[in-house]
Amino acid sequence: QCWDHGCNGRHFSSKSNLIRHQKEKSKTTSNFTCPLCAAVFTRSSARDTHLARQSC
Repeated sequence: QCWDHGCNGRHFSSKSNLIRHQKEKSKTTSNFTCPLCAAVFTRSSARDTHLARQSC
């Protein structure tokens, strides 16, 4: 569970998902930018999904 501000005890299906969430919240991960519209994502997979769906 995550009790950080705004998370309100959010549950995660695995410890690795919780750790990823904590890294994203703490801004210790790199940002991944869409080369077409400059949208910023905390995970490369989210950016790749954005590009594949042509969401720009």
